[in-house]
Amino acid sequence: MRIRSPIPMGLARFGGFLALAFLLMGPGPGPCRPDDDDTTGDDDTTDDDDLEGEGSIRFRVTCDSDGQPVAGATVSIDGPVDGTCGTNGSGLCEIALVPFGTYVVTTSATHHETGVETVDHLVDPTDVDIELVWIPPG
Repeated sequence: MRIRSPIPMGLARFGGFLALAFLLMGPGPGPCRPDDDDTTGDDDTTDDDDLEGEGSIRFRVTCDSDGQPVAGATVSIDGPVDGTCGTNGSGLCEIALVPFGTYVVTTSATHHETGVETVDHLVDPTDVDIELVWIPPG
């Protein structure tokens, strides 16, 4: 049995040649492919102004003495935007819709030293573990 193609034979051969040429050349540059040509001469550090996008920063606050969650802690961020959240009974809280960038995170809770650290928020979500130092009452 012979199957007839609706594509003329010469065109089918030409199309096959093009397909083979594309396979051998590999994918060309496209919108999802990074540009490796660095002609600007600057280093590869990322400026906060160059970052696009936003996402959530999720915090887990625990006590250094026993690893238990710290409920009722206040977590504040200071950076391209400011925000605050309070931890629940599991020591968790989240700040949503935060533009990517670098933030100073301040965490405070009763009977604990205030913690300060810098966090680079570059992915959604960014998970941050914070361990606060216990100060015995009295």
